[in-house]
Amino acid sequence: MALYSDLTSSIIKQIELFRQAHFPAASYVDWDEHADISTLPQGDLCGPAGIGFTQEDAKLTVAFSYGLATVDDQHLFRLRQKMGLLHSQFQPQTKIPLFNSAGNPIGSNITIITPVTVAPISKAQVRTLQFLTLMGLVDFGALTTN
Repeated sequence: MALYSDLTSSIIKQIELFRQAHFPAASYVDWDEHADISTLPQGDLCGPAGIGFTQEDAKLTVAFSYGLATVDDQHLFRLRQKMGLLHSQFQPQTKIPLFNSAGNPIGSNITIITPVTVAPISKAQVRTLQFLTLMGLVDFGALTTN
């Protein structure tokens, strides 16, 4: 089992489902792929950032963020509305199903824990950015039996 790959695939799947349902005009972007802000695609953006985990015996803690960016968003109404929707979907105790890289369920979840952090809005060149930072626990014991 490729644990990091499976976690990453599952986290990406959730933000892509959110994008399709609530922010379809936005392009998917992996924020970690773009070290230089000038390489980002044009328009509104939505995607994951900073996926990592800590493993301690049978405890696996995942940390990750989802980032949203808007352009031509006077008074930031669109960004704030989309971030509010995103935040509401990832409250503590929310379960994110885990899938392998082939898209098959692997019988465990990431359970969101506190704190759930909505970072302050920041500005980069011509777009505004905001990130939702999450932590979650994975039942590592369930994963090792698959």
